[in-house]
Amino acid sequence: MSREGSHSFYKAAKGGAAVLHLVCEFAPPNPSLGRVRQVPLRDEPMTFGSLVCVAILQLPVACSHSEAPYSQATESQERSAPVNQENTMQVTKPSENEIVLAQTFAAPRAAVFAALTNAEHLVSWLKPTAMALVSCEVDLRVGGKLRYVFERPNGRRIEVRGIFGAVEPPHRFAYAESYDFSPLKVQVTTALEEAGEKTVLTQTLRYASKKERDDDYPGVTESSKEVFANLDRYLAKRDR
Repeated sequence: MSREGSHSFYKAAKGGAAVLHLVCEFAPPNPSLGRVRQVPLRDEPMTFGSLVCVAILQLPVACSHSEAPYSQATESQERSAPVNQENTMQVTKPSENEIVLAQTFAAPRAAVFAALTNAEHLVSWLKPTAMALVSCEVDLRVGGKLRYVFERPNGRRIEVRGIFGAVEPPHRFAYAESYDFSPLKVQVTTALEEAGEKTVLTQTLRYASKKERDDDYPGVTESSKEVFANLDRYLAKRDR
């Protein structure tokens, strides 16, 4: 992670970013789901732009820490599980202010969309290194809001917020992401396409400037690979 206001997960995760074909369209300082200029946090740099929408059918959902406790032991076991090498995340820079994350998941599109937008699924795989998702609220509808609160081992919390601009299950959703630790804002668009029995996720992060995009790029790439590897394992486990 590098900037305080970048990809939700990325920031929250220690720089972890989500990997979906997500399109972030930045509003002037926009680090949503994408990355924000990497700026050291008060105690550690962190950027985890919006990555994944945690939502639940047009209704706000709250996940308390007790419902989704952070377990280092469990996380360690999950990370030791094999990752489908075929589903490696691809990262590109199609324009001066965008980052596009793409990955193929061996699961039906409906299952991937649910994992990205349902709080019950999110708390099972959205586990950045040394971070716990202690609260999540999502109102999955145009104009609805999302809110993720991550806690680090030292007790420090960071908050990622978003407002949905598009919700088209099961193939697309977009939102403007912002943070309580950075003034940056990013427009994030996630698209899911069917590829036989698999799903291609494309997440585009759009920044306000090339500098913001470039500063956020390293952290977003690292964090997204980590978080989406978790998602890949989670989907594979559910498919057994």
